[in-house]
Amino acid sequence: MSSFKCAFCGTPLTVPDSTAKNVICPNCMASLPAPSLPLSSDGPLVDVPNAAAAQKGFPFLLLLIASPLAIMFLGVVIPTVLTKEWGAMTLSLLLGGPLALLVLFRMRDRWTLFRALWVLMLAGIWFAACYSVGFEEQSIQRRFTGVQKEFAGFVPPPARAVVTARPIKLKLFPLILHSRGKTRVESDAPSLPSYSEEIKLYRDLPETLKAATDADVRSVVVVNWGWDKNTHDGTCEVSVVERKTRTILAATTLRHVNMSSMAQSTSVPRVQPTASDVLNYLKTLTVEAESTNQVGSGTD
Repeated sequence: MSSFKCAFCGTPLTVPDSTAKNVICPNCMASLPAPSLPLSSDGPLVDVPNAAAAQKGFPFLLLLIASPLAIMFLGVVIPTVLTKEWGAMTLSLLLGGPLALLVLFRMRDRWTLFRALWVLMLAGIWFAACYSVGFEEQSIQRRFTGVQKEFAGFVPPPARAVVTARPIKLKLFPLILHSRGKTRVESDAPSLPSYSEEIKLYRDLPETLKAATDADVRSVVVVNWGWDKNTHDGTCEVSVVERKTRTILAATTLRHVNMSSMAQSTSVPRVQPTASDVLNYLKTLTVEAESTNQVGSGTD
């Protein structure tokens, strides 16, 4: 009777008799070819090349596939906790937790310095990226909650009602009435930037326009993404509102024309203006306001 270790989980196994061709591991249920030569409990599986190759390659494949997935799902937990999205957090834990346990269980006694560094490197990069996304949103919420509360329930008049733009007062901060590509209507709208396109709008504002703190905000940019019911074009109403008096200083409706005659069909992708389009409009207003400081010009 010879003995050897399971190539997958390391469990000691014995061959019941010399006629046995395969041995089933009771721990991982793997079917292994029975060795033809007696082996010590710690010896390599010299006479079973296929199992030996599997023992060597399996940990690498596990690290290559399961580890990044586990790290990805568990990393998403960070921004979901920071933004209090408990449903997404629960889903991330349910997906990432079992994968992480699988890696730890199947890799026991097989860790090397290279494999450990590989996992730590992936985890570090992904967790840093997830934290930065969640941290940026949290930072905006912490600094500008006062502005959002002041404008809760405020809905500006249609942009077409604003004929002439006035000089805008710096500095600016955006609030979102309806998000781009979303159908949500929040009870506390306009809301603070939360989705990536909205955060990009605030992040990419030039320093000469962007408010860094609540006290810096003198004009609020209310952004309302939507659709034209008649033409099915993507729209974005942008209203620059003076914070103190709620006066509409400038307003416009940006459009993205959907050329396809099938744009009204739900099966055809439709596009709305982007944060870059909003930024370009705001930059134009600022230049016009500065160049016509006494008069103020610029139209929708």
